Amino acid sequence: MSIYHLHIPRTSGGYIRNLIINNLNPKNAISGHYRKISSFDFKDADFISGHYGIEPIKFVEKTFTVIRDPNELTFSYIKYLSLVDNNSKFNEDFLKKYLYQDDLRNSVTNVMTQFLSSEVKIEEYNRNIQNHLYMANHSWCLKNNELSYKNALSIIQKNNIKIFIYNSENLYSNILNFINVNDNNILNNKINESFKENNNLFEKYFHVIKNANYEDNRLYEELI
Repeated sequence: MSIYHLHIPRTSGGYIRNLIINNLNPKNAISGHYRKISSFDFKDADFISGHYGIEPIKFVEKTFTVIRDPNELTFSYIKYLSLVDNNSKFNEDFLKKYLYQDDLRNSVTNVMTQFLSSEVKIEEYNRNIQNHLYMANHSWCLKNNELSYKNALSIIQKNNIKIFIYNSENLYSNILNFINVNDNNILNNKINESFKENNNLFEKYFHVIKNANYEDNRLYEELI
């Protein structure tokens, strides 16, 4: 069976990827962010995990993804990028840069809608695989399709994409059950809640983040 883990940023993807590889032992896996990709690779893989949008779906038998409250996701994403950006300090100025600069805001908002409705631009992706910040600031080289939560819902339904909720109980066990693997002593509390460390800042800019995440908030409401 071939499986695609459509990894939306800040949804515990690294842990999920390693969990599946360690339990499934795929013979031909494509995973991580620092390797070149091609359609031929997707076609031959039995397990794919990455920020590849909907590109690999047509090559696999099962696709799943994890969704998260969009506003928490955006805040967590910006905080994460402060570590990628030469260890810049996460503070109000860094947050405002991502919320008020159009191109940067577009890269960290409506993230789920982007990943669930866009194919990856493979050539651009391959050119920039060693520049994590470039990739994140350019939506992981996804094609600039018109954002629409309705389009994302249609793609989910058409391709029978299995949806898991980030903060749901037994998330990891449920994912392993979906791919027919027994869960062996896994941690079901691995969820990253680091954004709560800056909860006051999150609350201060909540409405700005929410307004920018219109498509994702509608998508999230529909899916849950």
